[in-house]
Amino acid sequence: MLNEDITGAPRLTDAHYLDASGTGPERISVEFAIDRQPDPDHYLVDKAATLLHGGTDQVAGIIESLATDRLRSSTGTSARIHEDGYTIAIQAQLPDGSKDPTVPSRHSTARETPTALTPAQAAAVPALERAIDSVLPADQRQHASTLATMVAKEIPSREEVIDAYRQPTLKDVINSYQERYDPEPVVPVLPAALKPYQLSFPQTPATTPSTAPSGATATPATNTSSAHTDASYSR
Repeated sequence: MLNEDITGAPRLTDAHYLDASGTGPERISVEFAIDRQPDPDHYLVDKAATLLHGGTDQVAGIIESLATDRLRSSTGTSARIHEDGYTIAIQAQLPDGSKDPTVPSRHSTARETPTALTPAQAAAVPALERAIDSVLPADQRQHASTLATMVAKEIPSREEVIDAYRQPTLKDVINSYQERYDPEPVVPVLPAALKPYQLSFPQTPATTPSTAPSGATATPATNTSSAHTDASYSR
């Protein structure tokens, strides 16, 4: 199943059939390796994890998500980046009516036309068709060619994947991490014994008591905020 011809394009490594479930319709998922040298200057995972006191897996997932967004917006592909930028995965939904081969597919012929592919994408179709055919149920194999072309059209170049993975900055990662795992500041809740002290002090300038007239005896303020409730924030 492996694509032995390493020409710089993403290299086919695996294919899976995914039955219809709560996570999505019937589809196939194909994985490609991105052959490149390790990037010694790419320090984001360790650096961000140290600053955020978070797990490296969480940070790595955020970087992959940010890189996937960059790749998709710049190329129009549906590919997702995984494994620290060394793998991409592409999914394709089985055509409607696939259980009955007499029912026409809703997919446009333009999407299935090999001439719409780049030379590198077209070269990947034969290996894709063999790989997809090997994992489809017997009654679905008539769609192997269509699915192979659909997947091939989504394959970005190796350079596009590498460039997208290098785009997120440390600031991007920190902001995304905070949005995902710490979206709002948590307001500490005072113990019950300390709440009377909190209520004894003005909370805003508008509630600050005015200065007593000269020579007058200050009268202790009576706490009339018995119905006051501390604001709480949910994450």
